[in-house]
Amino acid sequence: MPHIVIEYSKNVTGLIKLTDLVKCVHEAAAATGEFPPAQILTRTAERTCYRLADGDASNGFVRVVIRIRTGRTMETKRKAAEKMFGALCDFLAPVANSSPLAISFELQELTPELSFSKTNLPDYVKARAAKAGQS
Repeated sequence: MPHIVIEYSKNVTGLIKLTDLVKCVHEAAAATGEFPPAQILTRTAERTCYRLADGDASNGFVRVVIRIRTGRTMETKRKAAEKMFGALCDFLAPVANSSPLAISFELQELTPELSFSKTNLPDYVKARAAKAGQS
């Protein structure tokens, strides 16, 4: 945990490399020190039907939503969100400097009573790290 979803308008796909965007946001989350790297899940969701501002076809957007469990102070959440948003804006600066682009970021807390998860990813990450250490 956290779960990170990067929504983007279809028209930005030719302007950015999506794998690099995912890497940027994922690594920014890990760099906050608030989220164990083995528990960060980052994925994209392309939006093909949208209308922005005046409806011009060149208008694009990138929206990042990160959903986390409760328990952190507001200050901790704010610092993590600002760090991640800064990394996102830095990555997208070349696009934003040359085309109409809306960039947004939102950190949401999950309701513990209504949030369930099951994962074995940390076990595999630990095993791969141990194996790499033996090489």
